[in-house]
Amino acid sequence: MLVVEVEHEPRHDSVDRALFGWARAQDQERRAARRARRRARDALVLIVYLRRGRRRGRARDTACFELAGGQRVECRFASLNVWELDGPAQAASGEVGLLPFVPLMARARPEDVGRALERLDRLRAAADLRASLALLAGRAFPGHDWFAKIPREELMASSVYRQILAEGRAEGRAEGRAEGRAEGRAEGRAEAETSLRAVVLSLVRARRGRAPRDLARRLAGLDLEALGDLVERLAPLTTRDEVEAELARLAQASCATRSARGRLGTRAARRS
Repeated sequence: MLVVEVEHEPRHDSVDRALFGWARAQDQERRAARRARRRARDALVLIVYLRRGRRRGRARDTACFELAGGQRVECRFASLNVWELDGPAQAASGEVGLLPFVPLMARARPEDVGRALERLDRLRAAADLRASLALLAGRAFPGHDWFAKIPREELMASSVYRQILAEGRAEGRAEGRAEGRAEGRAEGRAEAETSLRAVVLSLVRARRGRAPRDLARRLAGLDLEALGDLVERLAPLTTRDEVEAELARLAQASCATRSARGRLGTRAARRS
């Protein structure tokens, strides 16, 4: 009985994870053997590493355990580094279990992926293997539509492909909700700014009799925070002179902003 543990790269707990898988498989095998009244089979553990990892080192394949009484037990695990395998040779071989990993192997080319897909096409119930191969190939060689090379009915029979579709739909829904929230916030902010501009005009007319002709243009350049501050300053004013003084400060701020924009535009023109 072979227990396979697949890891993206060698990790400090890879052997512990493999040991857990081995213990679980052995327990299931012992239970099945008791029900069938047969001898339990031994399990062999193979750890498959897909990429070298940042440390670029080889993973250990031995674990030592100390039992009660000071007895030490050493367990060995077979490990397989996918990046050390030859892609063209594996694509042409009969190692079916390794074919989905061809895109991650040394010297792998798009034609090797195509050859691996063809070899899997000759097997029955290979839908998950072909979908896994297309998924890895899409990341290694993004210029090809690998899923299009697999018949649609076979893809829909693959649990791997159905999971990819489900994750894509969930991601799309999450992005749609995020975009909707962002659009809602922008629309709400724009509506609030419009309302505050109307409040400013009403306050000025109530204190001054009528609003200056260019006040609407000046208010259009203020954001939500600036408009809120202006409303707070105008609300307690009661005389025309106080309002005129506040409008004069607003005009000076608008002129300063336009002058700053003009200087920036002149500098940009000189650099260009």
